[in-house]
Amino acid sequence: MIASQHGVVARRQALAAGMTPGQIRSRAETGVWTTLWPGVYAPAVVADSWRRHLMGACLAGDMATVASHRAAGALWRFDGRPSGIVEVTTAGLGSRSLRGVILHRTRALETVDITELEGIPVTRPARTLIDLAAVLAADPLEACLDGAFREGLVSLRYLEKRLAELGSRGRDGTEILRDLIADRRNARPADSQAENRVRRALLDAGLPPPVRQHELPGVARFDLAYPDRRIGIEFESYRFHADKRTWRRDQSKHNRATAMGWRVFHLTADLDVTPVVLAYAA
Repeated sequence: MIASQHGVVARRQALAAGMTPGQIRSRAETGVWTTLWPGVYAPAVVADSWRRHLMGACLAGDMATVASHRAAGALWRFDGRPSGIVEVTTAGLGSRSLRGVILHRTRALETVDITELEGIPVTRPARTLIDLAAVLAADPLEACLDGAFREGLVSLRYLEKRLAELGSRGRDGTEILRDLIADRRNARPADSQAENRVRRALLDAGLPPPVRQHELPGVARFDLAYPDRRIGIEFESYRFHADKRTWRRDQSKHNRATAMGWRVFHLTADLDVTPVVLAYAA
């Protein structure tokens, strides 16, 4: 049991497995077990880890306590969601606060929103994105959303459905999430957070929304494009152009696009979109 739970066991589980209260108390008092929170223990020989604390926080609540919000985003490996935050949601309003844990309370956790990942109870991707909308700014939320779409963790249709069912209950951030979803109807998700920053820079410069991941059949695919003006936009990153073969392939594609009358712009981290603005106005 302990091995499958990242080296954590709850008092109730130990009792159900046949241990006596005295045996549990003895292990805790002698240091054989470390007490993470009241009623939650870990063998002292087990290496400490974020997953161990996250699992322990789930066990410290009742049976309906799950990893959620930023912790769930890290478990699902959403873009830009590092591990380290111990954040859980518990059903009911009576659960005690836990030291070092961000605890959210909800009246009910529906089974449709819960699963298990790496042995840890966690909110499913759609519910996780809805919860993240309440605690993240638009930029990181957008990165999580596009990453979830790219990895096939959730469909736009199902996310819209779940948001309609949950988003009217006074949840923070639902309007931002609705806007991000609406912007992705009939469009591919962004390949990176940098691409989203380029797009926002173009909008801030007064240009209309560009097409995401525009495909020029048999020639190239641009990060962003204005097809009616034959303008293609690429965000240049050393990470994606670190070898000569990739660089030459991209240059060849863009040369062919140029021969077809397209103007291809390569933007870098400074996000100077002035050349694109001038080309669009020409």
